[in-house]
Amino acid sequence: MDRDTDVVSQLERLLSVERVAIIALDGEAVDALAITKERLFGELRHLDTAKLERQRMRQIVEAARRNVLLLAHARELTRAAIESVPAERRGLRVSVTG
Repeated sequence: MDRDTDVVSQLERLLSVERVAIIALDGEAVDALAITKERLFGELRHLDTAKLERQRMRQIVEAARRNVLLLAHARELTRAAIESVPAERRGLRVSVTG
C-alpha cells in the first residue's frame, strides 16, 4: 500500500470511528480523534491527488460533512437540555459554544 492510499484508508477508518464516538456523545474520544484527523487532512493536502480515486475522496468529504452535522446537532441538543433545567437548579455552567 503506498502512502497516498494509506492516508486515505486511515481517514476513512477515523471518520467511521469518529461517527460512533459522536453518536455515543463521547466528547473525550471526539477530541482525541480530532488531533489525528487534523494531521491526516494536512497530509492529504500534500498528496498527489491525481492518484487518488475521486469516488473515495467524495466519500471522505461526505463522511466528514455528516460528522460535522452530527456534532452540530449534539451541541444543540446539549444546549437545549441545559437550558431546560431551571437556572436555580443548575449547579454548573457549561459552555457549549466551543
